[in-house]
Amino acid sequence: MPSGYQAQFLERVAVRTFHDLLDTWIGPDFPGPSRLEPDLQKIDVTHQMPALSGDIGMIPFSWQIKARSAAPREVTSDLVHARAYRLHLERHYVTELAEMSRQTSSLYLALAIVDGLGGTPIAERPPTKRFRWYIVDLKQYCSQFDRQQTPAYVDIPVQNRLNLALFSLLWSAKWVKAYFEPLHLHIVDSPQAIVSLLKSFATELTDLRGQTGILLGDAVPELPRLADVLNPETYHTYAARLAIVGSLRNITAMLLESSGAHRIETYSPEALAGCVNLWLFSRTYHEFMRATQIRGNYNKRLLPFAHSTLDEVPRFFLAALYNVRRLYGTLNAEVAIVQMLGEDGRQDHSYWSDALRAFQWVEVDADGYVRLSESHISATSNDLEFLHDAEGQVVAAHGLSLLRGGTFGGLAYPDLCLESVRPACLFPEEDIFLEHPIELWSASSLSMDV
Repeated sequence: MPSGYQAQFLERVAVRTFHDLLDTWIGPDFPGPSRLEPDLQKIDVTHQMPALSGDIGMIPFSWQIKARSAAPREVTSDLVHARAYRLHLERHYVTELAEMSRQTSSLYLALAIVDGLGGTPIAERPPTKRFRWYIVDLKQYCSQFDRQQTPAYVDIPVQNRLNLALFSLLWSAKWVKAYFEPLHLHIVDSPQAIVSLLKSFATELTDLRGQTGILLGDAVPELPRLADVLNPETYHTYAARLAIVGSLRNITAMLLESSGAHRIETYSPEALAGCVNLWLFSRTYHEFMRATQIRGNYNKRLLPFAHSTLDEVPRFFLAALYNVRRLYGTLNAEVAIVQMLGEDGRQDHSYWSDALRAFQWVEVDADGYVRLSESHISATSNDLEFLHDAEGQVVAAHGLSLLRGGTFGGLAYPDLCLESVRPACLFPEEDIFLEHPIELWSASSLSMDV
């Protein structure tokens, strides 16, 4: 442990370095880190991440920074259920952290460990060469003990090593949690058909069999009744979220019951904005992705983006695209990032061979009007032509072309690699809507060319 002045110096350098990392990852077009909020003076770093979607507000982050010249002792922690660095702190300080975690919407501890001993003084190194970073969600951690049993330490899981890829995943997870928050509302006297549809989301699709379409068809006519008890904005958000989950689960169930498809190819405009995060942390999207792996002999995904080059994409969002590409790769889908093609490029386009012919999809317009439409999912000639044109606008394809010269849109391997074990005590807890992308930490994902 360094002396008092040396420890203070190290933590000052760590706080400045963390600011620099955030500025690099977030970029100049969005709010950067700050410590000027009057109600949060005890918190080292606060910032807000953009949602990149109009119906979700900014996503707040708060961080406490601690620095050490060497790694703390590694233990098997009962609090985080993982191998962890045990960071010894004054008990009253941990009590203070616990109290702050109850008062803020998010609070993380970031541990900076000097990267290598000796050599160039720490303050004279480039920010990326100063520390190895490890993080833990203090709200989850402090919920594991009561005030009478506050420990004199914080355990930080060794697999929670922070880099751009993990930071982007944390943003993605918090985005999806915020996205589905309306569906957790308790609505008194909600129509039974809507209650039944919501309850069905906790049931495996293979157990529901042909019930998904019936549940959806019964619930949709009842949705306008909620407009009488919810304000217009909440009603529209609630109906739209329920429509997406219900409709997509119905498609997935139909696909699982089909005889399969020779080719499944989709152009997914979710990649244009914050909705890209649904591919990473939505349980419903994961069900769909796994079903296409089972039923599609050949899978291809086109992920559009609206910039002229990958280098122009904000780094946190570029990492999200990369994480989606990597997740799809573990599910045996060929993935290509393509240029968005005109205004029509903001719409879904797909080809499913003969796996599905028609399906029910819930539509919610800007005024909150809800209707159940029947669409033919096998692509029209226009869809096929669009997919062919999009394939000609590939920016980055699956495989080694993503890292020509060792970079992906200006990012190098250390920015994008993940540890071999899934993070612990970090992402929001799973529920019927949110699920962690466990395939990202599978052997096939970690062995992929990045």
